[in-house]
Amino acid sequence: MNTQPIPANFFLVECRACSRPLRVPKLLLDQQVVCRHCSLQFTAFDPKSSVAVEQPTFANLIAKVDQLLAQCEARPEVA
Repeated sequence: MNTQPIPANFFLVECRACSRPLRVPKLLLDQQVVCRHCSLQFTAFDPKSSVAVEQPTFANLIAKVDQLLAQCEARPEVA
């Protein structure tokens, strides 16, 4: 586990899909970002703030599943 301190111009958020910690620049607050581990796209928010977090909708989750399935189908098979 990485125990390095988070620079002042970043905040730490956990990906809702893969639960990995993500270090996000504060300049991306309230903008769309993509998890580099699982490719989930979400709005960056600072969990330490009192602002309500956008919850994923069923339609968003289905769209993500469709996206991931398309990515799997596009990959060549490994024998």
